[in-house]
Amino acid sequence: MTNVNKVYLSLKKEVLEILTDTKKFKDSTIKIFPKQMTCGKSYLQGHDLLDIINEKYPHIKYIFRISPTNEVADDGTFDGKLTPPFKNVVLPPFSADYTGQRQFENYINNLDKQSNFCFSFTHALFNTWAKSGKFESMLKNFKDKSVLIVEEAHQFIGCGDGSSNAYKEVTGYESPYTAETARRIQAWAQKNGMVIGFTATPTNHHKGQDGEFHSFSKEMFEICGELSPREDLISTQAWLKDAHQYNLRRGQPIESVKSCVGEAIDSLFAREDQLRQLQERDPNINTKLTGLFTCGTKAGVWGSPIHSNYGQKNKKGKLLPQKGMVETIAAHLLQMGFDESHKMIATLQEKGSGGNRIWDLSGDPRNCESIQTFEQIKERLLDQNDPLRYLIVVYRARSGISVNNLGAMVIGGIREPALIRTMIPVQVYGRMLRANPGTGTLIMDKYANNLEAYLKNYSTDFNVDIQTMVDSMRIANHWDLWYPTSYDGKTTTDTWKESLKELKDYYVNSFEEGEIWMQSVLPYLKPPTSAFLPINLEIEVECNGEMIKVNLNKQVNEWRGDGTLDAFFNMT
Repeated sequence: MTNVNKVYLSLKKEVLEILTDTKKFKDSTIKIFPKQMTCGKSYLQGHDLLDIINEKYPHIKYIFRISPTNEVADDGTFDGKLTPPFKNVVLPPFSADYTGQRQFENYINNLDKQSNFCFSFTHALFNTWAKSGKFESMLKNFKDKSVLIVEEAHQFIGCGDGSSNAYKEVTGYESPYTAETARRIQAWAQKNGMVIGFTATPTNHHKGQDGEFHSFSKEMFEICGELSPREDLISTQAWLKDAHQYNLRRGQPIESVKSCVGEAIDSLFAREDQLRQLQERDPNINTKLTGLFTCGTKAGVWGSPIHSNYGQKNKKGKLLPQKGMVETIAAHLLQMGFDESHKMIATLQEKGSGGNRIWDLSGDPRNCESIQTFEQIKERLLDQNDPLRYLIVVYRARSGISVNNLGAMVIGGIREPALIRTMIPVQVYGRMLRANPGTGTLIMDKYANNLEAYLKNYSTDFNVDIQTMVDSMRIANHWDLWYPTSYDGKTTTDTWKESLKELKDYYVNSFEEGEIWMQSVLPYLKPPTSAFLPINLEIEVECNGEMIKVNLNKQVNEWRGDGTLDAFFNMT
């Protein structure tokens, strides 16, 4: 991995220290490595971690990586060329017909003794396999031969104690929690201690922080390492620019969020127009910017529905109102002049709730396109020739969504836990942090997600003037947020607000900090001339005795300034 950043090197060092300490690596605790989003945790698992294991523990033949969702399990961590002698095994997603389980068991029963394998699958598949009555024999067969990796460790093993009070201390919500997955992984660790977990948001149980309602068992987890200083993250992430609060009214969630949706979409298109002008000077620029919208539909996490019951009627035979996030986005796009046939909206749900679908602007489910995997949706979101631009999720944005051209987020639901806990909201915000200097996936493909390496090399590598490169980064490498802080005019929940504060303290740098940092990397840069200007600048002028509105966007975008305001005020 070339162009590695400081945070990644810190993570690699922390992992190496544990794996080198044979006694610690093999003890019965689950080792948790906390490190922020975008630092390279998945890359480490598929590359440097395998190198370390192969060198220090050549007898280890199997790497089992379990994840909370199919999106994470299929994120490409074990794709491509792996460190010899490891080979990748692609398993189908968990399904009711147990196809994945049977294929998994077939591999397990017929493994090539001369080969080493990396498996990536979900907690659901792991539990189904474990429940098959073969768990004890499995532990015996793989003892001292395998490493178990728990991805997104704040989920499923965030709480290792099975009780409602324990779950409440970790998540803030009360639930009849049994800790089935966590206890099964603990049993694995007691037989084979080479169990490690990765997360950006370690939980109270991981940290052994007892609360008012429960004292956690201390011997289950060990924190290995720490979060990096926030300022060290600035070269690996998109920066937060504007955060807008709004009031979500109970019984009127869509009406409450409607204006936020419109503002988010308009801001993205305005930025696309700016990138399109720069594209004339840099053909690598991908002008497309996408948006992420979250919904909530149940007690404790309520708000905007993902879509309405299209075509359904009430008892009197009248059509029910068409009020869902899909319809709200579609209505705004239709008002902008887009054709109804444009497939611009994707929804991400569990299969029982409709699964993954692509919607046109009619909002009619009969016109939906079913999509098997999130990776297919991601490819279309990144493709600037595909109209798909907006992703709507219900309970699915806490991990596994990694799209680097996301430029706006609208939180369409209220979280009302009994206790404020920030780990899930911070994870949701974290979906927006992928770096995007304006040239698509080049930042990953060529510069290992390192904006500093990009700034220092891109203009020479692609014969693009430095100012064009910087201007495109200023436009593309930031995100805006709309989030609810209250409902019915009363501040009754501070979960999203408190989580945003934590995000700003530990996880994300501001747009202004990004500007200062770019100046430090390239001290000869011209100061930004558009940062303080409105996106849409209109003035009224007299023409033939009438007052008309004139848009000055083009002139403003072209104006660079000369140290005075003469050029600006003399525009005609």
